[in-house]
Amino acid sequence: MKLPEMLAPLFRNYQIDTIDPKQHIDLIVKTALVHGAWDHILWLFEYYGADRIGKVFLEDFYGMRELPEPVVNLWGLLFLNSTDYWMERNARESEVRTFRGRRSIGSPEGDSLTSSAR
Repeated sequence: MKLPEMLAPLFRNYQIDTIDPKQHIDLIVKTALVHGAWDHILWLFEYYGADRIGKVFLEDFYGMRELPEPVVNLWGLLFLNSTDYWMERNARESEVRTFRGRRSIGSPEGDSLTSSAR
């Protein structure tokens, strides 16, 4: 079986005829979750089902983390249990706070600006 033509824009860097929906499940699911429009997502769920898509998502979440954070935040609501989801979100927010600029510079008016405000 070949991928539907409507998915071709998601795989511009590939020869779409060489992508096999059964052999390249991870590539197809991750690409559609990241770049897909609603029609692509609907096809994904109709063809693979929520369980298989969830398995690919969870393998990525607990593995090498190829999916970008906004995608993890969105699809984590569906595929992660609430404890794992909120632990991940809180950990990410605390990492962001840790790396904010801490130096202050004075402005001519005497106000102090942090380097992260620039």
